[in-house]
Amino acid sequence: LRQSVIRAVWDGLIQPTDLDPFDPRDTTIGPNIHTVTAQYLKPVTAAAGGMSWALMRHPSGLECDVFVSHSWAEGIFEFIDKVLHSWPAGARHAYCCMLSNPQNLDIDRFVSSPLESPFALAMQRAWYVLAVPNETHSIYSRLWCAFEAYL
Repeated sequence: LRQSVIRAVWDGLIQPTDLDPFDPRDTTIGPNIHTVTAQYLKPVTAAAGGMSWALMRHPSGLECDVFVSHSWAEGIFEFIDKVLHSWPAGARHAYCCMLSNPQNLDIDRFVSSPLESPFALAMQRAWYVLAVPNETHSIYSRLWCAFEAYL
């Protein structure tokens, strides 16, 4: 994912916005998850049929043993580095909403019943939970992250 995003930034597919004025030369923090999802993940997965990034890469799916909670405000490279640095020994696959949920679908439909949402179901299957902090603000200022901590 890191190399794909770097390439997309270099190719102008991911660009700074008023809400995310990232430096395109920065490979330490990078564009935030909102920007990467809107400008890269959604268009790429839409062109591939509308599935999630994870299913696009692994059409048969993978069992989740790590659940990743994050705020979406963090830079993509910051996020990737922190997840890899904190990866539990022996863990193989992660559920991360931006990659595991089909971002082009009506996400509100998935979360109308929070205890039966993809988040809650994935968390029930995971052996580990990674709560990924960021440079911007507490992940627990995002309601879903607080709910995930509650679960």
